[in-house]
Amino acid sequence: MILGDYFGDLYAAKGREDGCKNIKPLNVLIITDGASSDDVEGVIVYFARLLEADKWPLGQVGTQFVQIGNSRHAARFLRQLDDLKQAHIRDIVDTTPYIGQLHADMLIKVLVGGINRRVDTTGGDSVMF
Repeated sequence: MILGDYFGDLYAAKGREDGCKNIKPLNVLIITDGASSDDVEGVIVYFARLLEADKWPLGQVGTQFVQIGNSRHAARFLRQLDDLKQAHIRDIVDTTPYIGQLHADMLIKVLVGGINRRVDTTGGDSVMF
């Protein structure tokens, strides 16, 4: 629902004379135990392909999944979502496990890992001063 509404706004703005100047990038944070009953992968692939087909900026949309708990099954599911870029689609997913301690590096990764590739691949300390 969130992505569908956002893309509706993107395409509406694209058709206006002022373009997409008023449409800010979207970073969706999902806190989950990793057990999904929905087709999360299909939704992500669909919207990533739309972004690529219309040549939207790389940071236009990101999704960050934060895993609560230590389920191996959930961790494996989320890693698969994070590795969708291997399916030749734009990388709009980052995943981070939460194991009970919150520190600056993790908070930065959670907040911007879905839209910043450097943070996604090397962690929050890559942008800390």
